[in-house]
Amino acid sequence: MGKFRDSAMGVLKIFDAWKKRSDAKRAGKRPKKRSAGASNFPYVVARVKAMKPSLFPRDTLAKMITMDLPQIARLVGESAYRLEIDSLALKYRGADLIEHALNLNLGRTLSKIVGWSKGELRELLEIYVSKYDGQNLKTVLRAKLYAAPAEELEWALIGAGHYEIEFWMRLYEKAGYDEILGELDKTEFGAPLREVYEETGTWDNLAPYEEAIERLYFERLAAGFTGETKAKEMARSFIGKMIDAMNLKTLFTLKNENVPAEDILKRLVIAENSIFKTEEWKKLSEVENLAACGEFLRRHSVYKYIAEGLEEALEKKSLGTLGRLLKRWARTGTGKFSYSHPLSIVPVLDFILQKQREIDNIRIIARGRELKLPEKTIAFLVWPE
Repeated sequence: MGKFRDSAMGVLKIFDAWKKRSDAKRAGKRPKKRSAGASNFPYVVARVKAMKPSLFPRDTLAKMITMDLPQIARLVGESAYRLEIDSLALKYRGADLIEHALNLNLGRTLSKIVGWSKGELRELLEIYVSKYDGQNLKTVLRAKLYAAPAEELEWALIGAGHYEIEFWMRLYEKAGYDEILGELDKTEFGAPLREVYEETGTWDNLAPYEEAIERLYFERLAAGFTGETKAKEMARSFIGKMIDAMNLKTLFTLKNENVPAEDILKRLVIAENSIFKTEEWKKLSEVENLAACGEFLRRHSVYKYIAEGLEEALEKKSLGTLGRLLKRWARTGTGKFSYSHPLSIVPVLDFILQKQREIDNIRIIARGRELKLPEKTIAFLVWPE
């Protein structure tokens, strides 16, 4: 009788696990794997280090800028992206083939890394890659605005984060933004997006919705990496710099639009180990204009990285270069920091950043060649220095 009871209990446990996975799939969420127990930093760091040689060196990217699209696709197809290029080559060509393969590979790579992880390491990585939930939501909202074909949307989504691609596709199939918002009310995105809708009353301009999505991610990032554990302590400077870059981008954008100081401060995310303290963010939000922001920042190390972008912003009222330079600044020194903390989350985050940067660069090169941009322009977009 005891053996039968044990056997029955085993079947019930298997059924319960299957049901949870099935329910999660129907809801569009990735089923949570167990993350209890000790973190396995040495194992994951070793796996990630083994993937590093597959990244393209700078001189290969420089050669790629001189190639035509079939040559770029061939080069990418002979690398870590081979499986994705081969699986999509019969359906797509040129820059579309390259971009779809990059998106597919990034989702698979991030899912693998998170899947290898256990304990606190896994929990922190899940917070970090949740940025792709926000990115996917922004992609869905834009696709809805421009009535993009569903097939194009599917390949623009990244298969990482908390929600499955099927969830985003079902969201896109809703009749309109009101139905989309109703579905999002069941998620963490509901409250901030509903607040924006109540303020604006329209979906014609997606910028405030995208800003709310981005701010939600950085708030989660700041909260998730707050605490006294060793893993969080080692990653805090790394994460703090990313949040600083986002805050500066938000600040410059709002100053350019003459938004009042009190409204600017509300839209910033103040994090531990930020280069700027709360009082400095307050002073920055109160300066008169973008030029005054530049003068204030001269005393900080970030200034030398963004000075050229600030000049262009003042001359042309365009923040494109400034945004790219801030993104680049946020990534500086991460490799060196990862060598200083070899058995921590930092080398894992550093590899993810390098992978993201490689994919961004290949995408820029492919689209640049498709649009027949001058090689110097493409090189500047890849390395804005």
